Amino acid sequence: MKLVRPIRYDHQITESISETQEKMRFQKLNPASKTKKSTQVAERILEAIARGDFNGSNRMPSERQMALEFGISRPPVREAVSALQLLGVLESQTGDGTYVRAMTNMPLLKKRATHVLESNPSPFEVLQARIALESAIVEMACRNVEESDFERIENVLHRMEGAIASKDITLYFQTNRDFHLAVAQATQNVLMVNFLHHIFKSNENPLWEATVLKYIQDFDHVRRYLTEHQKILESLRARNVAKSKKLIRDHFKQSVKEVKNYL
Repeated sequence: MKLVRPIRYDHQITESISETQEKMRFQKLNPASKTKKSTQVAERILEAIARGDFNGSNRMPSERQMALEFGISRPPVREAVSALQLLGVLESQTGDGTYVRAMTNMPLLKKRATHVLESNPSPFEVLQARIALESAIVEMACRNVEESDFERIENVLHRMEGAIASKDITLYFQTNRDFHLAVAQATQNVLMVNFLHHIFKSNENPLWEATVLKYIQDFDHVRRYLTEHQKILESLRARNVAKSKKLIRDHFKQSVKEVKNYL
């Protein structure tokens, strides 16, 4: 017996398209704009809130849905949402989604959101720069490292172990920075150290700090970073360039993945 597919009439197709369009709150971003995508997203979200698009439940669409509507990947959406959470516009409820909070003074909120997102590089830009720079650093360090450098790096790792044991977040951050700077010093090249100092300065912004603090509180997670640092030291001792570069890249690629999850 031959099955006949039901005919779908034009008016049914039109109704289906219309229903989809009604659910779409955002238009695609302008790819030619020089404004960062995350800033454009934050501005569009604020405009939609001002129009009353989320009145009622106050529940925002998912990041995936917004990324689809804006025609972009999810990271810029996450950055925009995180910035608006910092400003108190949005509130994330674990397992339930993101909601709009009461807000006033739209022009001021737009200005603040733009400042948070435009005045500093995004966490992803910082991590990408560090992957490139620190891959070069470990390669140079493998060739130029001296015994005094090993002693300095070991001392930093001992301090890092102490920070983890005492669950001292501030000390952990400091020792993490000191570890990477100690490896840079092992290149015997002052420019490499200065370049890394400059990138660390880029981390001193509210969005980055809020992002990191979301996942750094888990000390089992932090212990894994300690193990990774110890492996990097072992690889430097062996002067194994290929392994050292792989370890540092994997170290930061994991950080990128985690920031995407927590941002």
